[in-house]
Amino acid sequence: MKKNKLVVLGHTGLLGSLIYRNFKNKKRKVKGYSSNICDFRKFKSFQFSVKSSFKNSSIIFSAGKHRKYGSTKNLYLENIKIIKNLIKLCKKNKPSKIIFLSTVEVYKPKKLEHITENTKTKPINLYAKGKLYQENLLIKFCKINQIKLLILRLPGFYGPQDNNLSIISKLIFCCLNKKKFPKMTSGQEKRDYVYINDIVEIIYLLEKTNFNIDVLNIVKGSSNSINDIIEKIDRIFSKKIKFKKIQTKKNFNLNFNNYRLKKYLRDFQFVGLEQGVKKYKKIIRI
Repeated sequence: MKKNKLVVLGHTGLLGSLIYRNFKNKKRKVKGYSSNICDFRKFKSFQFSVKSSFKNSSIIFSAGKHRKYGSTKNLYLENIKIIKNLIKLCKKNKPSKIIFLSTVEVYKPKKLEHITENTKTKPINLYAKGKLYQENLLIKFCKINQIKLLILRLPGFYGPQDNNLSIISKLIFCCLNKKKFPKMTSGQEKRDYVYINDIVEIIYLLEKTNFNIDVLNIVKGSSNSINDIIEKIDRIFSKKIKFKKIQTKKNFNLNFNNYRLKKYLRDFQFVGLEQGVKKYKKIIRI
């Protein structure tokens, strides 16, 4: 099967850079564009940079303002503008596939509910509301223009290279540096955290699969409570995390099943939480 050329939008960000490097390491022909090269919010700048590189390509969209910058109206509008510019450019140079990185924050689960791709969406913040709106714009465009589209809803991910952005990295940092972690909940809430390299490899594998238009939750299908994560970190590093209590937020769980993902990648094995935490020991000097 002929391999599409690849375009990674947002190729210098945390996740985008790892995706870009992984394709490069596997000898795939790939181009990267980021806000260092062009302003995705401005159509002429975007168009001038990418020229005709979208034509017959697989586009991996990891661009836009990240959640770490907040969940503001301005960020919401900027991200929507970027998607509208992307669609406008794709009309002129039609790609073969688009893989759009979204978020599981588009769901607000009911108590004890296991989330699937069919679970009703109810974004829990403005950032997630913007992602859902972008998803819908892309679905409509790709249906009309017969472009293959995969929307990947990502959970919290972690790894030693995430610059202490993830909860797990922050907990490990506090554990090793005798810093107090701001504990805002009881710790009983459950999350399906995924090791960052798993997400990168899944994107590589999915790009090669046959799909039309689909939505996938990129999750292990097993959740851990924050308290369980804390216990594992304490044990693995033989140290105790200290806490400073902040006003407690209401707990809610995120439990998923990943049956649809398994239909695409039946044999994929996720890195378990304990394995993932132990990988920090290989990089961090203790």
